[in-house]
Amino acid sequence: MNLHKFLRALKGKRLNEAHYELLRQALALQEEKLALIQAANKVLQETNDLLKDKVRRLEDEIRKMRPYTEKPPVVAVTLPAAAPAKHVQEISDLTVAILQECIERDLVEFQCVEMAESLSCNKSEIETALAELAESGLIVQDSTRPAEAVYRLTAAGKSYARTLPPVNRA
Repeated sequence: MNLHKFLRALKGKRLNEAHYELLRQALALQEEKLALIQAANKVLQETNDLLKDKVRRLEDEIRKMRPYTEKPPVVAVTLPAAAPAKHVQEISDLTVAILQECIERDLVEFQCVEMAESLSCNKSEIETALAELAESGLIVQDSTRPAEAVYRLTAAGKSYARTLPPVNRA
């Protein structure tokens, strides 16, 4: 029952005791409902405040934990090329030229005579340089063909040769 409509309808009329009692009870019920609604509203407000505090605490925890959960940025790292066993300054220009010739011509294996022809050097100079390269671990001699003396660049030799500046072979 809508109390406002009822009160408008009674305006200007005399109420008997029965009607008065009904109105008093209706008003008391409305006041109880209002009190309950206000109490529920207060409980909801307190709950809301508690939840806001909890959200703030959780956001602070998330902020504190974020550095531990985020992936670190990927940083490109260049690894140094494998250096020869001998110090770089101890390697002669001819050995550097041999390494560079292997890289330029993409030689899988070579012989002393071939290298002497390519670099326009005599065979004894090439043999000395090849011994130096073998000692430093940049080339290996194929042991299955000892009479022909076939040489191959090692992985360390390849990576080292790619880092060398060009040699003037004039």
